[in-house]
Amino acid sequence: MKYLTIVILLFCYIHLHAQENKDFAPLTEIDFLKEDPSMVLSMGLIQNVQTDWGKLGLRGKVMRLIEEEYDKDNKTRLSLRIYDFDEDGKIEYIGIDSLANRTYIYSKKGQLKEELSFHKQTDKQSVKELIHKYEYKKGKLKGALYDNNIIIYYGNDKYNLFCNADGQIIKLDNLQGYISTIYGYNSRGQLIEKEIKKNTGSNPSEYFYIKTLIEYNDRNDIEKKFTKYTIENQPDTSFLVNMFQYKYDIHNNWIDRSQLGEGKAGFIHRRIYYHDGAYSGDSLPEEDSKRIYSLVDVDILPMHSERKETLVEYLMKNARPAKVMDRVNEGNIKMTLIVSDKGEISDIKIQNETNSFHWKEVLPVIPKRCTPARKNGRNVNSYLEYFIRFKKEIVRIL
Repeated sequence: MKYLTIVILLFCYIHLHAQENKDFAPLTEIDFLKEDPSMVLSMGLIQNVQTDWGKLGLRGKVMRLIEEEYDKDNKTRLSLRIYDFDEDGKIEYIGIDSLANRTYIYSKKGQLKEELSFHKQTDKQSVKELIHKYEYKKGKLKGALYDNNIIIYYGNDKYNLFCNADGQIIKLDNLQGYISTIYGYNSRGQLIEKEIKKNTGSNPSEYFYIKTLIEYNDRNDIEKKFTKYTIENQPDTSFLVNMFQYKYDIHNNWIDRSQLGEGKAGFIHRRIYYHDGAYSGDSLPEEDSKRIYSLVDVDILPMHSERKETLVEYLMKNARPAKVMDRVNEGNIKMTLIVSDKGEISDIKIQNETNSFHWKEVLPVIPKRCTPARKNGRNVNSYLEYFIRFKKEIVRIL
């Protein structure tokens, strides 16, 4: 008996999307994730905020947020984070450097159903996939947020969540790491106090405490953090004070943040793309405007002009290797092309390692124009490499 297996490999950066609607509770913004960005991958657990924009403190209809964190010299980049949102403010994708990304899948009711995560392992070769599923009861997230002392498994961690009547997280226990965090809020709902209790590791009954007090500016962004460090039964205490300064765009979203003080000094620069086509952030230097960029260096990939998908996604979905599988066992095709800053497609080059078929039989129809790539708010020239590798496997059953 013969089985046919077709494998198409595409070496590009792909985002998955879901277009649904969702009902939210009335609050519009929180400070939980502002204060602790490392918790951003747990944002699906937060249900008392109107939109996912609000969970990150964003204003206006943000389509893509790009954050670059730099060291105190403002030249050495420490991290790159990318967030994609639909027009209703639901998070669709988060990418953290090249090490991890997460895609969010929604039900027909608009409720977050699944999170698909990919984490590159320390050997930089293997990739670990995690799937976290959400269940709801009477419109509320089952086993979290609105019920106290309920355990929920999240990725590799096991959390114990405690919440107040407003749905705000007031305590979070990471039972895998023996870490407990308590959160305190003011009458306006702002997070003003956070205390972490963590086992020192050297003594099961000895704990390390980190207490942080938080102050805000008139735009509801964190302006000052005072942090106190103590170890149980030891007299030594240390303190850190961090101050934050911001530069804002017309939507009151900050696009530059500087962090100064006795703690970690550094800078975060943002590039923000809005659904109406607006852009905020650093402009592209004129001398770089005519460069040809690879797809990993642009902010927005080239889009098919008649479809809601990237040019890469279109090529991947519409390849037709099955048309030649009756004549050849395997094949390799490499295609390169350039998309101009006006959306014109040119310099198409095809390399076919198998001469027993014509590449036109396999490749999809390539459009003459598309929506160009964007970088720093500007349309730019881009270079695309596309690979198709297929192989017919014969499986014998004895």
